[in-house]
Amino acid sequence: MMRALMLMALALLPLPAFAQAGPSFDCRQARAWDERQICAQADLAELDRRIAAAWRTVTERASADQRATLQAAQRAWLGERRGCAG
Repeated sequence: MMRALMLMALALLPLPAFAQAGPSFDCRQARAWDERQICAQADLAELDRRIAAAWRTVTERASADQRATLQAAQRAWLGERRGCAG
């Protein structure tokens, strides 16, 4: 399920060359395995930045009720992502 969600997100985002910059969050605060993986791999960091940008766009356009629903879905998705630990 998680892989399908990630692939769908990737299909919606244009992916030119991967940049070498960090993710959308502070890696010094990364504690969970998924965050550490994102910090350690430039391609995942780039994807994280693109997803964060898409998230900002969607939430800026959403109503307050829609934002609450989106945030609940985001928390569930993050939980699923963390549940994929090897």
